Amino acid sequence: MPNERIGDHQLSWAQWFADSTAPGVMRAHWFERRHMMHSTRRWNRDHSGELQSSWMNGVGMLVWDTVFGVWVGWNRRDLSTLRRMLRVQRAASTVLRGSWTPLTDPAPAALDAGVYVSRFEESGLVLWTVVNRGREDYRGPVLARGAVPSGARLFDVTAGSEAGADVLVPARGVAGLLAVTGEEPAWLGELLDAAAADAPDPDPTFPARTPERSIPDPSTGAPPADAVRVAGGARTLPFAYRRRETGTYRGAPYVEEWKPLPPRLHDDRVEQLEVELAPVAVAAREVSAAEYAEFLETTGYRPRIGNRFLVGTSDDEGPVTGVSLEDARAYARWRGARLPTEFEWQAAAAQPGFGRRAPLVWNWTESEHTDGITRFAMLKGGSLHESLGSDWYVDGGPRAPAFSFKYLLAGLGIDRSPSIGFRLAWDTEEGA
Repeated sequence: MPNERIGDHQLSWAQWFADSTAPGVMRAHWFERRHMMHSTRRWNRDHSGELQSSWMNGVGMLVWDTVFGVWVGWNRRDLSTLRRMLRVQRAASTVLRGSWTPLTDPAPAALDAGVYVSRFEESGLVLWTVVNRGREDYRGPVLARGAVPSGARLFDVTAGSEAGADVLVPARGVAGLLAVTGEEPAWLGELLDAAAADAPDPDPTFPARTPERSIPDPSTGAPPADAVRVAGGARTLPFAYRRRETGTYRGAPYVEEWKPLPPRLHDDRVEQLEVELAPVAVAAREVSAAEYAEFLETTGYRPRIGNRFLVGTSDDEGPVTGVSLEDARAYARWRGARLPTEFEWQAAAAQPGFGRRAPLVWNWTESEHTDGITRFAMLKGGSLHESLGSDWYVDGGPRAPAFSFKYLLAGLGIDRSPSIGFRLAWDTEEGA
């Protein structure tokens, strides 16, 4: 944030900056105290660094645990640290808006152990925010002799007790000390009770989640004569994609590293995947709007979007669009079929007889993956529509069969698009 823009910008990110051993002072917040800088490192599995920076600077955190559809949850230690910070920041907000002296008042033993202190002061209250940069708990004196005002009572507001000569600052964690001169603030008792009931959790293990593929029910009907037959067996298929921050099947592509800058942030990638295919027949073309309209009329099926129904399906021979993955599956079941997987689609597309309706639209595939929190599916084929002008826009235009687009399943009808249709597939016997 340029200094000259702080007058009209109230908030910015403190994201992916290279911090010093002693937590750095956020320049924009130092220059204009009303300007808040929320710390974040969105792909990191260890958030202790930005938590400590936020704590020392008296600012907030941007908690981003689902980044572009990829879950990057927090470990128990960092969640514990965040709770300890937030209780104090909310209760003592007036103190944090008072005078601020960064990197001051540490006891020599604390500083030698990598423990750093900042001081906030307002109306007879002094709050020291304390961080431990080390990998081991620190227990000992934290404040320099004479730092606490004469006659003040000292409380450990992150442990929920009066502070003694020695203070525990957890490894890669934080502590908070409050000196009270005169009457205690009304909020102190409730803060201490809540802090005492929530001991720090030392577990830094990342709670990894692996996306699992949903396996479809087999088809029940017979394929039409013009369906494209795909033989079963092991195959090596090229897998082309844009890396993006969504990653692919394996989730986040960037972990614990400096900010990946363009072009690597959204670069084109090609890998080779080893897959095992069962014999299958894939429809020669996408389901048409007329075919889907017949399904709606015959069955009474109504795609739901909240409390409304999807309307406007025409009777033409263009591909049906505006359908969700569930809508496509419902039609497939009615036809005794299922959707092809992305690999079956790709293998069929390389054979004679595989066609595309106009206008060109992406195709849903039976490739839903979920880690229990987020969901995605792979789209194939590209579309006539192409948004230009930014790497952040969705991929569009015609795409080679090897290209897969990871599509985040947000639900609530948001998955529907005028650029997404689908085709069918049927399980077959070898040679059938």
